[in-house]
Amino acid sequence: MKVSIIGAGNVGSTCANYLACSGKVNHIILIDKTEGHAEGKCMDINQSLSILKNNNTKVEGCTSNYKIIKNSDIIVIAAGARRTAEMTRNDLLKINSKIIESTLSECLKYSPQSIFIIATNPLDNMVYKALSFSKISRNKIIGMAGVLDNARYITLISEKLNINPSNINSLVIGSHNDNMLILPRFTTIEGIPLSYFMKQKDIDDIIKQVKTIGKKIINLSGRSAYYAPGVAIAKIVESINYNKKTIITASVMLNGEYGFKDCCIGVPILLDKNGLNKIVELDLNSEEKQSFKKCIEAIKEQNIHLK
Repeated sequence: MKVSIIGAGNVGSTCANYLACSGKVNHIILIDKTEGHAEGKCMDINQSLSILKNNNTKVEGCTSNYKIIKNSDIIVIAAGARRTAEMTRNDLLKINSKIIESTLSECLKYSPQSIFIIATNPLDNMVYKALSFSKISRNKIIGMAGVLDNARYITLISEKLNINPSNINSLVIGSHNDNMLILPRFTTIEGIPLSYFMKQKDIDDIIKQVKTIGKKIINLSGRSAYYAPGVAIAKIVESINYNKKTIITASVMLNGEYGFKDCCIGVPILLDKNGLNKIVELDLNSEEKQSFKKCIEAIKEQNIHLK
């Protein structure tokens, strides 16, 4: 398995470090446009592998030389600008849309057969841009968002109830922003509905926290989250690599599922060695359907600014 990660910032380098230290990927490439940045990160990771006595993983870094990614099985795109105070959301859309386009252009020259995992924000719009620009099959471009949102939801439930998070199964779908659709109705603890353990008021409070926790992390630490996002990407890579056939929430292109087309949004998918195997269509109630539709409409409105 050869995995190339474009963007050696906090998210990209965390993903590379986790994959390398876990020993589950034997060849990792890290690319960054800043001179020496990826190379330095890879030196650091390789030294940690010596401590772990892991001689089976090769980690290489370079500056914008895409030839090194040739024949990658998976390419993670974690490159992108962060929104500054003076930027509008549409400004960020346009800037990162160009980054996705230029990055994909290079990647497709040397590794057109790869499965792509997109982590650049605004996530759903960037997955749409990647698909519309590349014209490759929808099963080969997947947006990482739902794994992270679900992890945040599970963590808050676990802390509230003092229950091991591995016992909790949850679902968060929709867009990767404040409009995300958290589904308590599909949340269980060892098969027991969440409502058995928690009052609705407490569930509503956790839902609010999940939607704002990203901003809280920024306010507390001065930067956006990267440990959890990096590991979330790595777990998707592992699932594809080992053909685990897991069900995760990811941003993919809808082609009639849930009654919508030509839009990328977070939905449950079956993931296998070829990427997206199929979309799992939930039986949403009327309120959930309405919220999901609002997510679709908001994403489509933003997609206009990508053209």
